[in-house]
Amino acid sequence: MFEVDAALHPYEVCDLGGAVLFDLISDTRDTEFRTDRRKVRLAYQLCVTNPAGPDVDPATWGDGLPGMAGDFDAVLGGEGTPLVAAFVTEDLAAATRKSRESAKQFLANTLDLHHRLPRTHARFEDLELELWKAFRLAEDTHDLSLEAARWIDNHLHEGGSYSLTAMARAVKHGTAKFHPDKLDADTGLPGRDDWDVEVDHQAGAEGTSTLHATGGSLDLAKFEGLVSDEATTMGRLGDTDTLGQRKAKALGVIADRQASLDLLGILDQDPPINPATGTQVTRRKSYLKARLFVHLSLTDLATMCAASATVESGGRGGGH
Repeated sequence: MFEVDAALHPYEVCDLGGAVLFDLISDTRDTEFRTDRRKVRLAYQLCVTNPAGPDVDPATWGDGLPGMAGDFDAVLGGEGTPLVAAFVTEDLAAATRKSRESAKQFLANTLDLHHRLPRTHARFEDLELELWKAFRLAEDTHDLSLEAARWIDNHLHEGGSYSLTAMARAVKHGTAKFHPDKLDADTGLPGRDDWDVEVDHQAGAEGTSTLHATGGSLDLAKFEGLVSDEATTMGRLGDTDTLGQRKAKALGVIADRQASLDLLGILDQDPPINPATGTQVTRRKSYLKARLFVHLSLTDLATMCAASATVESGGRGGGH
């Protein structure tokens, strides 16, 4: 199977391996980002060069058909976006061989991204954000006011994370702040439906990740106490790092301990049963191994050479 790289050099896929293979995989990712950026740029140019006007009907979700008034007759872009000529959706659909609805959604997302989410658009332009995430945010904020969309855009930019959880949280907070009526009985604050634990390996420098947990107050309070106790113990044992650093390291200590010991008290019990299916749940196998570090002086070693010790299977030691 032959492919062509970014420099238009042909290569045989079956002959690839090692660093060259990974370089081409990375090159493919960059090419995909640039291709998506080109699509958005061209679509936006199509919009700005074909505006709606006094004698040109604007593109709408219902194409202005009789009986499609209301939400279906709304213009493509959200509040603050320019009007686009109706024929643009037909032309884009034909050029891209997509349905009219797909063309409308692409144009609407493009307009919202440029005019309502400028900071998100800048990250997308710099090849730092995937197209599907940028468009997901555009769709989630489409029905909100321009002020709300800009607030959400700034909130995500300052937070530095565009994970699905971060975007959903920002949209919910922005909706609660500017459109509380859209939430009905919802306060806009995280609830049980938002419980999750998320690790982001892209949010820090090399070797540093972030952990965000949303859960029951009592459970998280107990876990915080466990982490703090472990960090305090590490300090008493001579760890000179700050309390915050020790608390972060304590997460790994607790995880290692659970992998090798029975902190949950379930290892000596019968296999747990799934209440929904009535079947046994197979416990996750740990591949961590215990290591014993013994610090001895030369004198200790010399003394041990003159004696030996045995440990019986029951755990009692006998020396001779």
